Amino acid sequence: MRNSPSGRTENRQKNFSAEYDGIFGRPESTKTEIPIEGKASGHVGIMSNWIDAILHGTELLAPGEEGIHAVMLSNAMLLSAWTDSWSNIPVDEEKFNRLFQERVESSSFKRS
Repeated sequence: MRNSPSGRTENRQKNFSAEYDGIFGRPESTKTEIPIEGKASGHVGIMSNWIDAILHGTELLAPGEEGIHAVMLSNAMLLSAWTDSWSNIPVDEEKFNRLFQERVESSSFKRS
């Protein structure tokens, strides 16, 4: 087990910014060590785990069922930006695909 440092301000940043009279400053804060298990290995660790799952049946650290939620959120943000409106989750896939295709067709990017 190892510790991961985390900071916590004593006063909300919004309050500090509204009340502080100086040019540069920072609110009082405390540092807290949070114990975590395992090792941090980033994308390399996720890929290694995925390979181990295929080869040896190891449990996935990041199953695809969770990843699709990130894709859905990303698509909702894009759809919202393209329509300058709210977007629901799950997104209207037909609308998303139509607007996405319009952008692909009007793109000036040229493959070499």
